[in-house]
Amino acid sequence: YGDHRDLHVRSRRQRQMCIRDSIYIVGMSNGGKMAHALACEYPELIKGVINVVGSPQYGLACKPKAPVNYIIYAGFKDDVVPPFDVVSFDKYFYTPVTDIMKEWTTTFNCSNEKSLTYNDFDLIQEKVFSDCDGGVKVTSLLNMNRGHSWPGSEDNAGFCRSNKQSDIDIEECKTKINSWGNDFLLQRLFN
Repeated sequence: YGDHRDLHVRSRRQRQMCIRDSIYIVGMSNGGKMAHALACEYPELIKGVINVVGSPQYGLACKPKAPVNYIIYAGFKDDVVPPFDVVSFDKYFYTPVTDIMKEWTTTFNCSNEKSLTYNDFDLIQEKVFSDCDGGVKVTSLLNMNRGHSWPGSEDNAGFCRSNKQSDIDIEECKTKINSWGNDFLLQRLFN
């Protein structure tokens, strides 16, 4: 009986590791804040996170209990969730991206930093921290040309309503073609 129980426990651990190796969370704005929070609360279940323009409100940022791959993407011209220690248009303060990066890279003992600049579509400054605990990477992407938007889409593309919400005084959502942003983020996540 003891051998059977041991086999069951090992099998369960192997399944958990397979599941962890396949879960990635991606979120934009409030969804980015949620992705950030899930990485902190459940790092053992998550392989990686992409937080797009979702820096947590000041004082509410967290750090994971265990290493997890993390990418934070911010728009330099974002006045909804500003990437630096400035107040937003609605008078909220948000955690500066630099503070998040410092906290996570220090917590994970990252020992290598590489800076890159891309100018294929927009001017994007990338900082990749590697040689971290658990073999994870922590990356910041700062789009110097955009504000509160998904990479490869128009600014403020997420602020729209459905046709059933016609009483709301904002534009109706339209199908957007994303010519480069999705691939750009996924390349960073899986490389």
